Amino acid sequence: MPNIKKEILIISNYKYDAQFSMLRFADLLTSDHDNHFEINEIFPAPILGKLFHNTRIFKWAAYFDKILLFTKRLRSKLQKKNYHLVHILDHSNSIYLPIIKNFSNGIRLITCHDLIAVKSHLGFFDYAPKLSCTGHLLQNLILKSLNSSNYWVCDSMQTKLDINQIIPCSLERSSVIHLGTNCHVPRKCEKSYSKLKYILHVGSDAWYKNRKSVLKAYKFIKESYSFDDLKLFFVGPRLQPNELDVDTNHFYLKNKSSIKFIRNISNKELASLYNNALLLLFPSFAEGFGWPPMEATLCGCQVITSPQGAIKDILKNQAHYIDPFDQDLINSITLNVLQKPKLNFPIPQIPSNTDCKVSYYELYKKLLNELNY
Repeated sequence: MPNIKKEILIISNYKYDAQFSMLRFADLLTSDHDNHFEINEIFPAPILGKLFHNTRIFKWAAYFDKILLFTKRLRSKLQKKNYHLVHILDHSNSIYLPIIKNFSNGIRLITCHDLIAVKSHLGFFDYAPKLSCTGHLLQNLILKSLNSSNYWVCDSMQTKLDINQIIPCSLERSSVIHLGTNCHVPRKCEKSYSKLKYILHVGSDAWYKNRKSVLKAYKFIKESYSFDDLKLFFVGPRLQPNELDVDTNHFYLKNKSSIKFIRNISNKELASLYNNALLLLFPSFAEGFGWPPMEATLCGCQVITSPQGAIKDILKNQAHYIDPFDQDLINSITLNVLQKPKLNFPIPQIPSNTDCKVSYYELYKKLLNELNY
């Protein structure tokens, strides 16, 4: 008698939020999956969000799609089929857990990438921007809903410690699975950066990315030392007003031709940027996993980073670590790396996409076997 495949439902993210790392994570788990499973994917459809994309009310239109419309669709799907396991790929979507609990007998699994927003709501970060009233309401709902999971997977040991502190019942029902990283130097790049000298940062304009310190370090080096042709590349959006003060804004306006912002690039071009950069400067206040330092290391780029997320767990001594609150230290280490010959570290064992997928599928099997599914 043939083995009956276990039915897995994966809930992935709203596409119009453009959280590319989360979309990549969903693609990883839903493509070429294990023969033991029948994997289905569901996500909020952009109905109002599509109509009001790039407008001021997009956030509210997206909430309508993600909360009102999708919860009704999810409930209907759960009533039509009995899924053995339902996996929410992003803890910010924990609001769906109570619905799954009420309309499915399946195991409820959620991946926690970081708890930065929840911890901001709880007052863990004195230096973080204040959340709005609606922000507090949303994070409180996310936090309460997180309690409805049967199992919690975390990207790093730091996130596991956070979830165990905030939700004590998760202590014996949580584990760490590192995300996968595949970034290799391509034989043929879409663009060549080999003739340029530049410092690189890869990331969003979120407050915890601390891009203001990247600009300050660049300013210090340009104004104090002979690096006239040195450029600064941001893979991400333009600098926002909250990332500039009077001093750095004046410097930025004066040096606009040397500061470049790159968006919507291919994996090949990103690999080329890493490979040709003098260094990646990544002084985050907090991280979930920390993809850019891993990717940069795989591409042979020197890395200056804060030891957040899984970065130090994986890179160990093969990166230069800084305190993101110590600008003088960031400046001096950046200068030191620029002035010294590039060190050729052996590439560390960084989890691949395949490693990540296999670990999740093994966890699915373990949880299903526990309940004799």
